Amino acid sequence: MSARPTLVFGHQPSQGDTCGQALAWEPSLIKLLRSAGVEVISPPDSLSAQSAKVIEWSAARPLPQRPRLVISEASVEMAEMGAAAAVGLGIPHVIVEPVAPVCAGQSPGFDAEGLRPALQRAAAVVSFCPVLPEALRELAGKGTRMVRLRPAIDTEGLMANWRQRDQIHASLAGRLGPGARTPWLVTLADMTPGPGLESYRLLARALSRLVMLDWSLIIAGTGPCQDEVTRLFTSLPPNRVRVWHTSSPQEWLPLAVAGDLFVWPALDGVGASALLAAQAGGVPVVACDGEQVRDRIEDGITGRVAAAGNAESLANGIGFLLRHRQFLETYAQQAREVVLSRHELHVVGRALASGLGDLFDSERRTA
Repeated sequence: MSARPTLVFGHQPSQGDTCGQALAWEPSLIKLLRSAGVEVISPPDSLSAQSAKVIEWSAARPLPQRPRLVISEASVEMAEMGAAAAVGLGIPHVIVEPVAPVCAGQSPGFDAEGLRPALQRAAAVVSFCPVLPEALRELAGKGTRMVRLRPAIDTEGLMANWRQRDQIHASLAGRLGPGARTPWLVTLADMTPGPGLESYRLLARALSRLVMLDWSLIIAGTGPCQDEVTRLFTSLPPNRVRVWHTSSPQEWLPLAVAGDLFVWPALDGVGASALLAAQAGGVPVVACDGEQVRDRIEDGITGRVAAAGNAESLANGIGFLLRHRQFLETYAQQAREVVLSRHELHVVGRALASGLGDLFDSERRTA
């Protein structure tokens, strides 16, 4: 799709779920739209909260540069401004909701009922979540198009690290101490109350069943529960677990490609985006079943999906791959291939372009 001017409301930094900070592999809405061939038009900050002035500003642009579509994030404020602008300009309005915590039902800012007026007039709703479209469809107008896309991952930084994987592995071995030949289990996630902390608790219980096998666990995370997370693993044999209290999620990028197996229960979808990052870096994954996990792991191809919330099943999945290195190596190759062919930013961008393309040429005028 050639570049087409689009008025965009909202600059949500990411699809992320990490203390409000964008992870290096999570594309912003703006970057995703640009990968779809969209020419992003953002109103000046001085006008962004004034729909009437945004309409006037947009209509005054030279004809080839006037927006043909309005896209807004699925917050009440952004959707209302987007809907008003679309009506004023006589062009379609699309509501986009890529934010992972909303999929898990954890975003206090998501007000489905408050979105009803904008949804009922929207030309389309775009979602990267397996659950949300059905909820939104009930509120949307009968003619609203539901565009369901796979979660997207920005592999630029990951690939740069992947090409230096051996050097990164050696550096981390010297810094964190795990043996170079010992299989590395890696997890990257928030150390926060709720499903994040419970995921760590479940992982500790699962690994307690595997002490007879050779492995080292490296945990990298940020958040207020760092000390509690560390205590959860003290019952395991000494020198098996390294907890790396990072100051920023950006420090996770090298570790995402350095492990042999990524392990994370991802209860309620927390930390699910890191599952894609690991696989893009050629690291298979084991996680517990859930909507966001099934959307990111091909069970038996790129990793193993354990029963939801089940420590024994999680241990069985990890133990199987530790005992059968040929499967681990095969999954590693397949994981990278699958993620790059299905979830890479530009692949998802092309799907988005396909889903919205005709709306740019629509003669329909919003009522």
